[in-house]
Amino acid sequence: MSKLSFLVLSTVVVMLFCCGNQHDIKATENGEEKRVVTFNPPDSYDDFKSDWEKVPKFESEGKPRSALEIVEKIYEKAQKDKNAPQLIKAIVYKTKYVLAIGEKDLPKVIKDFEDETMKAQFPADAVMRSMLAEIYFNYFNRNRYRFYQRTAAAGAETEDIATWSLKTISDKISKLHLEALSRKDDLKKIKIELFDEILVKGTKPRILRPDLYDLLANRAFDHFSNNDTQLIEAANAFEIDSADYFKPASEFIKLEPGKERSESASLTAFKLIKELTATHISDKSPDALIDLELKRLDFIRSRSVLENT
Repeated sequence: MSKLSFLVLSTVVVMLFCCGNQHDIKATENGEEKRVVTFNPPDSYDDFKSDWEKVPKFESEGKPRSALEIVEKIYEKAQKDKNAPQLIKAIVYKTKYVLAIGEKDLPKVIKDFEDETMKAQFPADAVMRSMLAEIYFNYFNRNRYRFYQRTAAAGAETEDIATWSLKTISDKISKLHLEALSRKDDLKKIKIELFDEILVKGTKPRILRPDLYDLLANRAFDHFSNNDTQLIEAANAFEIDSADYFKPASEFIKLEPGKERSESASLTAFKLIKELTATHISDKSPDALIDLELKRLDFIRSRSVLENT
């Protein structure tokens, strides 16, 4: 697959849970007992095929309210069954039909999606945070001229995306991508096949993104390495000022940027590609590592201040 991405709502924005079993275990830290939640993904999920078969008829007849009623029932069923991909699919289709009905504007629909995200449990919250980050980025792209005209303080304390400044929406997107990766070890347990129902598949082999961590981390890297994300970089942001960054993967993963570098999108992208490279450096198949090396070299060249690079 040339690209593995979440389900697309072509109506307005690119948009685009819940769980297997989570168990509490006890651990100690500094002599104090604390509770740690572990996650064990299921072997498979029901695709709710018979339920979804009722939806296309209403859509083809131009009856979004009737389609929405069916999707609402699927949503409730998915919540009850803790069926991750079906819950996400239902939320995406709910959003589609709410937009089609036209009783809510886009900022309110996005806020509804965020409310769903914030009440979700792992791994739903991870997947949906990544989705929400993309939704916000697409909203920015469609309204960038408005963001460029606002002051840094505009809308900073409100929930109304239509009033946010460039920094506010940029910080929001970055925060969501990083929060999506906060349970890295558990995300690595979740095979990507479990989410086939909500993925758009390309042409390259699945081995490039074998688990949910790989998918979400690559999506985050793609965001932080995007030139548009560099718009408000600090003056001493991360730059490629040494040929060491071009060294083979085994040496690259040992590199540490100077402590004087400010936190920035470029520095976050470096940390993500370094972590992904370290994750795949010992794989039996080289496919994922080769794909990451190509992404890494492209990123390094784009941030290099060295001559002849």
